[in-house]
Amino acid sequence: MKYITTFALAFGLLGSAAFAADEATTVEGKVQCAKCTLKTQDKCQAAVVVTKEGKEITYLLTGKDAAGLHKDVCKPGTTLDVKITGKIAKGVLAISKVEKK
Repeated sequence: MKYITTFALAFGLLGSAAFAADEATTVEGKVQCAKCTLKTQDKCQAAVVVTKEGKEITYLLTGKDAAGLHKDVCKPGTTLDVKITGKIAKGVLAISKVEKK
């Protein structure tokens, strides 16, 4: 009986972690060009730099709003303060809503 309970709890926790990954997340940070300013990519692409628990985390941006944001920041040293809502997976933030500050 202990083993059945343990397995049920383990699968329940795994299922809730997978479900949490599908939820939209809101982040606030600075959008920058991943090539021109951050120098982390070979091609120009919008990225947002977020400070979380004292560490800077960079997410590449995708979605229809990413191209528009990229046009605003594709110059070395240019940043744009934003609040972005979307889904994060493997270092990529798929934008569903953007709020420029």
